[in-house]
Amino acid sequence: MFPRFDIPLKSEREPELLSSDWAEVIDAYEKDNYKVSLYYLLKYLSKKSVSGLKPKKDIDVEIQHTNILLSIKINDEGFSVQAPFLKITNNTNIVALLRKISEINFDPLNLSQIILDGNLLYFAYACPLELCEPKKILNIIREICFQGDYYSPKLQESYQAEYFVSPIKKTLSVKEKGTTLTTIRRIFEDYDKCMQFFEKERLSEYHWDIIVITLLKLETMSYLNGTLRSDLYDMLGLMYSDNEMNFRVDRGIAFIKELKAKDEEELISCMYHSYIFCTRLKVIDQEKLTEILEQNSERFEKSKKEDRYLALTYDIYERLLHLISLYNVDDKTKNKIYADLREIKSDTDWEDAADNLYQTYQYLRKGKQNRNFNFWIYIIIIVYIIRYVIKMFFDTGA
Repeated sequence: MFPRFDIPLKSEREPELLSSDWAEVIDAYEKDNYKVSLYYLLKYLSKKSVSGLKPKKDIDVEIQHTNILLSIKINDEGFSVQAPFLKITNNTNIVALLRKISEINFDPLNLSQIILDGNLLYFAYACPLELCEPKKILNIIREICFQGDYYSPKLQESYQAEYFVSPIKKTLSVKEKGTTLTTIRRIFEDYDKCMQFFEKERLSEYHWDIIVITLLKLETMSYLNGTLRSDLYDMLGLMYSDNEMNFRVDRGIAFIKELKAKDEEELISCMYHSYIFCTRLKVIDQEKLTEILEQNSERFEKSKKEDRYLALTYDIYERLLHLISLYNVDDKTKNKIYADLREIKSDTDWEDAADNLYQTYQYLRKGKQNRNFNFWIYIIIIVYIIRYVIKMFFDTGA
């Protein structure tokens, strides 16, 4: 008994970050060209953000990310970013809100801080140019964008604050909304069936797996936004925490019960694409991907040798979805994972399911998804060499 997988609607939420573009950032920084390095860093995140700007000139730009407006300045005095995200109104519970802001400034924020100026709350950070190490600045921007996304809907709803700017939304079409609602219903149907199967077979050790897989399948739908997305982050964080297993499972079951109780209108209000300047997901290359997959190899091999097909299937299923939830993997890797998960049906034979996903795991670990292009390059090169040799032969003969 396995959960089915539906490929989520295509979204532009997570931009593709290229290692070749990042090389420009590092190269300029290592040559002490700090302004140029920061220019390329903005370009790395979004080419649109540096439209009309030049690498060696001062930069003063405003870039919207969901409902956050990042004001970034780069000049001889240094780098600074201010990002307004909430306004206090007459209806705001000010004391409770500011108490919460103090907590956020202590943790989880690391370098940036939320500052109150009049009725405006904004993230802020500044430093001299020589201290603008690229990964640090990238992490600061990522921190502001992610924490702003995470806290904005929670603070707005809980303390009656207002968004500083309205999110740039692209609503789903009627067909897309219908498809998404159908997918969510299927996710919950599979969750119920799997939980019933585990109870019947006395396999309570799989409760955590099906809860996490259910949450991760919802999390892959990047067009589920607002408090729903923040709540998903919270629950996934709890499921992967060090808390006692029974506590995590009980909380997960209760959370999914709450999700299932939401009416369609409540779900539809959370369905929209939102403009993203900086993704929370980290870039991953094949070397890092292999390293991560290697961490699970011993456990997978043990399950395979012991013919624990159900365990192996659920284990790899969860690992692949978790990988996508943490990293901005390339399209070839993501599409391979999506396609192979989709082959697992609710009634797929246990051994077949385990073998198929194990082959997927090995395929990705060895980086085979990125070799097709290289293969064709080699063929083209060989063809050109043959044509060149033939041409040289006839020219010599002439």
